[in-house]
Amino acid sequence: VFKDASALGSICEKVIIPNIRFRDEDEELFEDNPFEYIRRDIEGSDAETRRRAATELVRGLRKYYEKEVTELFSSYINGMLNEYAKNPGQNWKAKNAAIFLVVALTVKAHTVAAGTTATNEFVNITDFFTAHIVPIFADGNAPDPLRADALKFLATFRNQLPDEMFRESVRHVISFLACDAVVVHTYAAHTLERLLVTGRKTGKYTLAHFSPHVESALTGLFGALGKKDSHENEYVMKAIMRVISITQEQIVPYAEICIQKLTEIMAEAAKNPGKPGFNHFMFEALAVLIRTLCKVDKAALHKLEGLLFPPFQSILTEDIVEFSSYVFQLLALLLQSHDKPLQSQAFLGMLGPLLTPALWERPGNVPGLARLISEYVEKAGDTIVSQGKLEGVLGIFQKLNASKANDHEGIRILNAIVRHLPLAAYESYLQQIFMLLFARLQGSKTNKFVRGFIEFLSVFTIVHSVEKLMEKVNGVQAGLFNNILSHVWFSESTFDGASFNDRASVVLAASRVAFESSVLTQAGTQALWPRAVGLCVSVLARFSTDDEEADDLTKDEQEGYEAAYAQLAYGAQDGAAENQALLSARRTFAQGLSKFVATHPQNATPLIQQGLSQEQQSALQQILAAEGVQVFPGAS
Repeated sequence: VFKDASALGSICEKVIIPNIRFRDEDEELFEDNPFEYIRRDIEGSDAETRRRAATELVRGLRKYYEKEVTELFSSYINGMLNEYAKNPGQNWKAKNAAIFLVVALTVKAHTVAAGTTATNEFVNITDFFTAHIVPIFADGNAPDPLRADALKFLATFRNQLPDEMFRESVRHVISFLACDAVVVHTYAAHTLERLLVTGRKTGKYTLAHFSPHVESALTGLFGALGKKDSHENEYVMKAIMRVISITQEQIVPYAEICIQKLTEIMAEAAKNPGKPGFNHFMFEALAVLIRTLCKVDKAALHKLEGLLFPPFQSILTEDIVEFSSYVFQLLALLLQSHDKPLQSQAFLGMLGPLLTPALWERPGNVPGLARLISEYVEKAGDTIVSQGKLEGVLGIFQKLNASKANDHEGIRILNAIVRHLPLAAYESYLQQIFMLLFARLQGSKTNKFVRGFIEFLSVFTIVHSVEKLMEKVNGVQAGLFNNILSHVWFSESTFDGASFNDRASVVLAASRVAFESSVLTQAGTQALWPRAVGLCVSVLARFSTDDEEADDLTKDEQEGYEAAYAQLAYGAQDGAAENQALLSARRTFAQGLSKFVATHPQNATPLIQQGLSQEQQSALQQILAAEGVQVFPGAS
């Protein structure tokens, strides 16, 4: 019955079009409650609205009668566009309905990140965009709802537009940032942010294309934050963050004014931190600026700290709970950029208060503080030891080690101590450290803790040696080391959630134990040798080569926000360096195995064939092939 043209026409004329028409109440919502309009229109909270119901009906009909529905509905769309053309000032709602119906008819698959991914083959998006959307961009008198429609249409079909049309649209989007209507400049910010991400990923819009527009984009975005009702506009702040990240080193001429404006905004927001998403992207923007400036010119570090330390100090002094975790992350990012030994008196003076136990009671503080203290250990290790602060640092480790939620942060600090302090500085504490770790293993171990414990063993092995590790562990209890090897280190463990740096450490340490020491060649431990190899294979097999090309500048930040703690995507460790660390570990493993098999041909090959599953053996061959290493004759 629905395939009948008269039935379809009746449905479109009497049900669909009346329900997609822009009514007076929609116009009131657009003007008087713009963020509710935005939530319904582009955030998908319109599930119960008449427009959404009409859209679902259109999509349902199109699914089964795509060609017939498209041809019939196109006549109604043309009719509404003709109605608009007769009197654009009076009949703009007809064009609004036409645009809405085109979108409902065309989009077959859509994601927030990618936009439209599949379209109705019977609708020519490029022709419609040229004929009916571009004129809205050029019309200085277009009604604000139509401007919002044009921006939304561009964001929705950004993947379908030809490159030149895509690039030309950016200029129009930036001009709409100056519009006083909240919905329009919000949609402009949202569309700009999505265009920049898509353009960078697809090559449609590169930094070379965007460079001439950087200043006008930043001016428009910061100007939008000054407009009524948009002082804490999340979409605008996310677009600011994206412009800064995409621009990379070319942001330098505008960096100081960006930081000044962001710190002013931060100071104002700190008085009443009400919008978590806005706050998150504000700190992301600062993180990008810190990373970029410190990479380009380390001399900028002093000026950066001069601009950022006063507001940071105010936030920590006034105990602005919503902001403190962000401040710790940004301080860690700044400290990371310093040379060692650390000379900054501002940072050195901050160390003592950061070790105050009360500061670590708040769960949201812990990840940022642990990262910050780890940076202190690296940059100011000598000062920590000489001023007697190492016990305070180890006290923090002890506190975190007892927590199932935060034990991994304690391991982070412990690993920093092993990596960056001489053994003599902490050797007297090692027995107690091991006893604390073993107590957790016996009393309340979790998979996460076991993984962290193996990471610690690995770091110690890399920095010192497996023989030194064996000496220290057996010093706690005779023969304990072999039990650790058998039941913990080379047991079935997964490292899927570990950083690439930590995974690299696990592979390097296991490679040294298996290929460079005699620990696993003795009668009592020889059976553990294939398990050590298997651990390396398991960690490396889960390493996707796609991650080697990971690009921090276009990754999407957290979609959500946790009140306790929100990780800054741009405040994290250098992803490219971590990728290279794991690649280097893979190379070391492959070459180490090759040499070991060459010198132990009678033992190694049978152990691998008998000790590794078929899946592991297949993964091993792929790892060796990736490194251009042939270990087993005839293997391909």
